Amino acid sequence: MKENELISKLLNSDALNSLKIESRVYNELLKLKWHPEQSPYFLDKSSNKLRELDVKARKYFKKGDYSCDIDILIECKSLKNYHIIANNEATSTSNFELVWTGSYIFQSVNKLDNLLYKHNFNTEECTYIKEKLEEYCIVNGMYKWLDYMILPFEIPTFNAYRETNINSTKDIDNSVIWKCIQSLQGAMIAHEDLLLDRIEHEIIEAKNQNNSNLKKIDDLVQRLCSTSNHVFFLHPIIVVESKLWEFTNKGQLQELKYLRLNIQRFFDAEFWVDIVNFDHISEYLNKTKKYTSFHNRRKFITF
Repeated sequence: MKENELISKLLNSDALNSLKIESRVYNELLKLKWHPEQSPYFLDKSSNKLRELDVKARKYFKKGDYSCDIDILIECKSLKNYHIIANNEATSTSNFELVWTGSYIFQSVNKLDNLLYKHNFNTEECTYIKEKLEEYCIVNGMYKWLDYMILPFEIPTFNAYRETNINSTKDIDNSVIWKCIQSLQGAMIAHEDLLLDRIEHEIIEAKNQNNSNLKKIDDLVQRLCSTSNHVFFLHPIIVVESKLWEFTNKGQLQELKYLRLNIQRFFDAEFWVDIVNFDHISEYLNKTKKYTSFHNRRKFITF
């Protein structure tokens, strides 16, 4: 094969096309003054393997004791000859997936409890620690940082989808969209794992203090309260070249630029993923300006 033929085939390959999508998304985020990374890796603790995310972008906001990260997590796929059809329109009001120490307050047995028991705190001590953390996080029956809890921008939202190239429809195990959702879930879990690693570090530091057991516990409470001053807001996105459609209640198809897909789970809170047609990525990402303006109005410092 001649070199020019090889180059032509490489330029038209799926692998290079995927890199083109990633690069465009990366540059769009850079223009909007996010801090993007292309192809960052995270540790999947369930398998103890490194996994790759196509693009990640971050903005950090701080005001007084409170700070937050808004982390955009993105998977990019070509799916050029496929169509994504959404159905069962839902309310467009969504909440961010939070990674926050305060989330463990109301769960009867959770990962914070597991860490405390791992380091030999008894049930009474665990209860005391969580009660003190609750006193810090909840003021007059409301979350301490409620005024700073931002909501994601609104776009058309749906509860169901199908992925098809007209000749065939991919089942859930073979769906590229579903595999992207699982990858994004893994990246979101990795954020929580990082928080839990920090909490465990604080537990070890408190335990190693040359103090009485009661003072060690009070020191740990202060450390946990400090970690609760920071919140991670996670925004997962899938960028595809596929056409996006809504299958309406009237049995018609209407083209969409982007959509939010609710992932409904039995006996558990739902989460969501945005799916964006590549041709409209600039318009979609411009909506993230809402996050900066939200914090600017409240006189946050932006990093």
